[in-house]
Amino acid sequence: GFSEFSQNVAKMTSLRDLCCEKLSNTDARVNLPGSARAPHIVSVTLPSIKSETMLNFLSGKGICVSAGSACSSHSRNISSALVGFGLKAEEADTTIRVSVGKYNTEEEILTFCNALIEGMNTLVRIKR
Repeated sequence: GFSEFSQNVAKMTSLRDLCCEKLSNTDARVNLPGSARAPHIVSVTLPSIKSETMLNFLSGKGICVSAGSACSSHSRNISSALVGFGLKAEEADTTIRVSVGKYNTEEEILTFCNALIEGMNTLVRIKR
């Protein structure tokens, strides 16, 4: 019932917050849209690394994330949701979306964060 739902939301929120904390001193920018944010979604803008490049890197480590925003997942267009969110078009092109669920663990979040940091340190940056 409702108490199980609240526990799930609390768990997903704490996993999301852990992710934000781990990435806080990196070049990545975690996008959190005020109080309306979903407890299970983390949007991360990478420092001049194309989202597709990072997706491939993470996929090689068995980690599945998405590019852009959910609103643009079926189109090759730059996400209007992300641009509306204050991101420039080129930032939207370097943004990934991470979903956490009630079955995810802190260990998995840390594995993701470490892989993301490794990717940021090794992948080629886009020349702007």
